[in-house]
Amino acid sequence: MALADAVTTAGSLAPVEAAMQVVLEPGRIELADGVRALAAADIVAAVRGNPSAQLPAGVATWIAGIARGELDRRGPGPRGGVVLWRATISALCEEAARFGAGWMAVLDDLSTRLA
Repeated sequence: MALADAVTTAGSLAPVEAAMQVVLEPGRIELADGVRALAAADIVAAVRGNPSAQLPAGVATWIAGIARGELDRRGPGPRGGVVLWRATISALCEEAARFGAGWMAVLDDLSTRLA
């Protein structure tokens, strides 16, 4: 299931946190896990008010329909998500060279939107 679908189906940010946790586990990051972690970070940036142009409409609608305070209680919302993201982005940066040069640009964009 795509992360966007998992978030809207779950009605929480638990799938986002799970996607980030996977890349924090020791060992090499698999490409699919890296992609899912980037999607998770994109959702955290959107929750913080800095969505990307590629944010799925269903996720944007879900975020817009939930009060900010409720997001804080449901998962790695605006504050907790950034702490988890900083660890996630560090792990992804270590592996970015394996994934190709375009990955660093994506990571830089996400870092800016999460700052």
